[in-house]
Amino acid sequence: MQKGLILCQIILAGSAFAQVDLGGFVKNKAIELKDRAKEKATAKSIEALDKKRKEYDESNFNYAICFLDNSGMFEAAEKGSGFANDFLSGFKLIKKEEKTTEERAYTNLRNGELLMAGNKYYLAEQCFKLSKLEYETDNKAETPNYNQVVSDLGLLYQSRGRFNKALPFNEQALKQRESGENKGMVVVSLNNLAVLKKETGNYTDAEAGFKKGLELAREAKDNLAIALLNNNLAMTYLDMNKMKDAESFMAESVTEAAKTLKEDAGNYIKLQINQANIFRLQKKYQQAENIYLKAIAIKEKKLGQHPDLAHLKRGLAQLYLEMGKTSDVEKLLQNAYEIDKHKLGENNPATLSVQQELGNFYRFSGNPAKANELLNVVVLKKKEIYGEAHPNYIQALEDLALAQWLLANNDACKTNYKKIIDNTLQYIRTVITSVIDNEKSLY
Repeated sequence: MQKGLILCQIILAGSAFAQVDLGGFVKNKAIELKDRAKEKATAKSIEALDKKRKEYDESNFNYAICFLDNSGMFEAAEKGSGFANDFLSGFKLIKKEEKTTEERAYTNLRNGELLMAGNKYYLAEQCFKLSKLEYETDNKAETPNYNQVVSDLGLLYQSRGRFNKALPFNEQALKQRESGENKGMVVVSLNNLAVLKKETGNYTDAEAGFKKGLELAREAKDNLAIALLNNNLAMTYLDMNKMKDAESFMAESVTEAAKTLKEDAGNYIKLQINQANIFRLQKKYQQAENIYLKAIAIKEKKLGQHPDLAHLKRGLAQLYLEMGKTSDVEKLLQNAYEIDKHKLGENNPATLSVQQELGNFYRFSGNPAKANELLNVVVLKKKEIYGEAHPNYIQALEDLALAQWLLANNDACKTNYKKIIDNTLQYIRTVITSVIDNEKSLY
């Protein structure tokens, strides 16, 4: 009996010991599985962000591209907003699981690019600044990724018109890339610095920068770089009123772009629209119209009722107004307005711009009452958005005053013209003193 009791105690003790051991094993296994799951989730999140980045036209993360009609904003902004939302949903997981300073720096670099693509400029700037600091803290200031974040900061400031702030970053990126082996990124930095020179009226340096970049791009047989540099050079010649040079380089841009971009690619269509607008300025209306009609057909098939399509229809309406084909203008502008109102909202600046053009069309075509109705709405909304000192509000108010003049509403016209003159003088006093000489001349 005693032996049986002892044996039972040993078995129980053994069982207790085995239970503890098994519990520890299970616990450790659970922790290991949890860690693996976290690592897998983190890898998936980073992979998803990189995939989204590749889906976006990567040239937009590198090259400053000049578009004559600001057509770069719509499709890029919509895609970028989606990427930025993906970034925001996955950010916490990635942030917690980063283990090295370099990994955090890289993630902040990529996140900043996606935020910039989504027009979330303040958040993008913070990501880039943090990435730059982390690379410097980790003694990685000579690496390609560090050069990329410096270049991205320059591109961000440049796209926001903060040229003085962009300049040192562009110069630093170019200097560091010139000392490296990746000539493709040297071309990127030459281009971005040249675009900045163009935008600040330094056309001689801009032309030299683009041509140097073109030489390197042709050596590397980089068709996309050749296309974008030719486009930017064409836009520079357009600013210099060298129309033949602008037409020639723009033609080469479109030819080179066709070798590497699909027919329905956003940037390919935007380059073609640049070409159409050069044709418009040269009064080569048929060539311009053909490009617009083809681009509209592609966008309708690819995107349907989309702000890109509205933008193209607005451009075609402007072309038809110059051509005297006024019977199609109203329908195009009304359709563009309906798309923007549905997709962007009634108070979006793009929607209001189309509404303003529609109002002006009615004024030109002998319907001042309809013009007055639409332009009153535009003026009220632009006042709320921009304030009374902003040129966008002042221009809308002047358009309204002209409609009131046609309606013989002289008191209202006189009151609004006084506001226009007072606000314009105030704008000159507060803003014009800070801009470059070239912009003063244009103004």
